[in-house]
Amino acid sequence: MKYLSKLRWLFLICVCLLPKFALAADGINITDVWAWATPGQATNCAVYLTIRSGENDTVLAASTPIAASASLHVHQMVDGVAKMMPVSRVDIVAGTPFRFAPMGYHIMLAKLRAPLKAGDTFPLTLQFDKAGSVAVLVSVRPLRDRMPTAAMSAMPGMGSMPGMSGMDMSK
Repeated sequence: MKYLSKLRWLFLICVCLLPKFALAADGINITDVWAWATPGQATNCAVYLTIRSGENDTVLAASTPIAASASLHVHQMVDGVAKMMPVSRVDIVAGTPFRFAPMGYHIMLAKLRAPLKAGDTFPLTLQFDKAGSVAVLVSVRPLRDRMPTAAMSAMPGMGSMPGMSGMDMSK
């Protein structure tokens, strides 16, 4: 009887940790899946995560019911200016973690159906070439955890990003 009780607790712990550690499907392990809360009337946001795979694979697309569209993007410096650019695919090398992170690769969500609030979660599905569809749960972090505007403006090219000046990061 005690053994069964321990199994129930183990199951409960695994279910509770699922959003943080995401899913493992067909050798794909997706962890640390998150987005920042959206300020004011913002209708776009980025999702960040880490992907590990047991074999080479390729992320081809993303989708979520909370936005009109989801696409793969990367930040790049072009002529001294940071720009976001869409990419058609992201190659994942077996055994090497690939991070979608601020100022790098990310999943851009456009035309959010509602603002994202700290503590919320929402579903996101990634489409892989070999592993197929893998669903994860995105955790929304407080906007105040974001890099301060002053630090961003000190980075080359960041002062020219529309909407960055005067953004209230205290939320």
